[in-house]
Amino acid sequence: MDDIIPFLERNGQFYLPYSPLMQGLLAGSDDFTTGVRKNNPQLHGDLLKKHQSRIKKINALSGYPINEVAINWLRFQKFIGPVIAGVSSVEQLDANLKSLQWEMSPELYNEINE
Repeated sequence: MDDIIPFLERNGQFYLPYSPLMQGLLAGSDDFTTGVRKNNPQLHGDLLKKHQSRIKKINALSGYPINEVAINWLRFQKFIGPVIAGVSSVEQLDANLKSLQWEMSPELYNEINE
C-alpha cells in the first residue's frame, strides 16, 4: 500500500477496500469455519488470536464497537473511496450505520495506528 497511496493521491483516485470488516471479524463474528473464511489464514490459529487481542484493546481505547471503529478508520483515510460492507441482516446494517453517527478524532486514529 505504501507505493499505491501516493499514486492515488497524485491522480485524484481512491482505493476501494475489499472486505472492510475482514470477512466478519470486525463485525463481531467468531465462526470462521465455512465459506471463504475457512481458508483465510488470518482467521485461524495464532493470527486470529493476535487480531482478537488487538480488537479488545481498540474497543477499550475507543469505547465503540469494533465495526464502527473499522468503518470510521476507513472514512478517516483521504485515499479511501466508498466503504461497502456486506450485511446479512437488518441488524448488521443498523450496526454499520451507527458508525456514521460519530467521526474518529485524529487522537484516536493515531492511538489505533501505534
